[in-house]
Amino acid sequence: MNIAVNGQDYEHLADEIDELRDKRQILLVEDASLSGENERINELIEFIRKNKFLTLEYDDKLVRKIIQSVTVYEDHFVIAFKSGIEIEI
Repeated sequence: MNIAVNGQDYEHLADEIDELRDKRQILLVEDASLSGENERINELIEFIRKNKFLTLEYDDKLVRKIIQSVTVYEDHFVIAFKSGIEIEI
């Protein structure tokens, strides 16, 4: 580091290193989260492939596997899927 040898202020470099470390940590957490979501999506795809020739009747097992929650309002409701997608009806 020529800056330190020359007696120049290198505090801004130390701050930038800390900032980059923080950003790296955030990206690692986001990557882990996306990996988990991809795993759930792949599980759902596999489940659907295995059951695609079944009749189109209500299947409690399937509903519990793909739907996180259903929120009912006066004039509409919102279905939140475990994949993170929400649909307003």
